[in-house]
Amino acid sequence: MNQVQLITYDGQSIPVDEALLLFSALLKQRMQEAQEKGEDIQVPEASAEVCQKVIEYCKHHRATTPTPARVISSIKGGSTFEFAKWDEEFMASLDQEDLLELIVIAQTWGIQPLLDLGCKTVATMLKGKNPQQIRETFEIENDFTPEEEAAIKKEHEWTD
Repeated sequence: MNQVQLITYDGQSIPVDEALLLFSALLKQRMQEAQEKGEDIQVPEASAEVCQKVIEYCKHHRATTPTPARVISSIKGGSTFEFAKWDEEFMASLDQEDLLELIVIAQTWGIQPLLDLGCKTVATMLKGKNPQQIRETFEIENDFTPEEEAAIKKEHEWTD
């Protein structure tokens, strides 16, 4: 198999089999353009670490269709998902920052099964948490005044 080089935003060069780029229409297009110019493929939206994780995911699923997360319960509090063992371990290997970058890259590159897996992983992280716990989990500053918070709670009483 032919190998090409992906150049990440942090300047790293990552070798990858051409066939793996077919998971992404955008990367396939970038590969064709880069080959016409005799250049490496620029992936300015990806760090080397997360790019390698995306490649790992694509390598694992190259011969099979990724198994979608199975909904094992769905109640007012949201759905609970069950992931394939490999996918669950793969997502657990990511820290929160890399998980969020992986979701952005999966969306940008159009790798829908990976995007779905990442989003369902975040949904599982959020399940059962109140707004303050979510802010703490994702280090989000609460910029609402107490009056604004009270108005929002009143407007959305039906969610309790």
